[in-house]
Amino acid sequence: MKCPKAKMDSRDVTRLVLNALQHDYLESGIKVAYKFASPQNKKNTGPFSRFANMIREEYHPMLNSSSWGFRGPSKKHDHNHCKCRVYVIKDGIKYIYKFRLSRQYDWKNDKPIWDQYSDTCLNKYWRVDSVELVKSKPIEHFGGDGNSRGSAYNIYGNALEYCSHSPKTGFYRDGYCKTGPEDLGTHTVCARVTDEFLKFSKSRGNDLITPSGSFPGLKDGNYWCLCANRYKEAKDNGINMYVKKTATNKKTLNYTSI
Repeated sequence: MKCPKAKMDSRDVTRLVLNALQHDYLESGIKVAYKFASPQNKKNTGPFSRFANMIREEYHPMLNSSSWGFRGPSKKHDHNHCKCRVYVIKDGIKYIYKFRLSRQYDWKNDKPIWDQYSDTCLNKYWRVDSVELVKSKPIEHFGGDGNSRGSAYNIYGNALEYCSHSPKTGFYRDGYCKTGPEDLGTHTVCARVTDEFLKFSKSRGNDLITPSGSFPGLKDGNYWCLCANRYKEAKDNGINMYVKKTATNKKTLNYTSI
């Protein structure tokens, strides 16, 4: 197998991926991120459709972010593995991520390998093995207590994370369980709804199943910002759901424990 040797180092690859995601349009940036993911990464993630959904749900701050940059030099374990720390700023929140990368090569047989997922020959090319969110926090001048649209905190006191992109949830339909004076229902609990809950909610006069206008209707497994009291009512009636705590507004604690 003949193919040219790598010309980009680990920081070049990280830079290329983040720049592409920052200017994503019709999944153009996500496609770049997929191309530069390692074969093992792609194998773990699954087909491109699942990879794209993972980016939209778990790594959404990188999509069309305000800015990003490196945090210090890359740390190499050896010549073939390294870590890059970066920061990403979006919607007044600063996110710190750790990129793990490795050079792709068949070291045992001393020859390039073939990335069947991207139909590409890899001759010691740096590729992204994983990306980990280290921490997130509001930019200082975006202060707040979790009760305003501009900024919000989760039940741990950290920056409120994204709840759902598809369907787009939140009282303000921005994907976050933010709340404010106009949110009389206090839509602050990021929960993965179940059929049991949806039927229960409908029986209480809140039909979340039937599509209406821009509302697509919910299905078992969707994430949604639920009203704190409705979540508590369901819980009191023995209906349990998975709650994404890092995306659940701390205002919830005024109504029920999580």
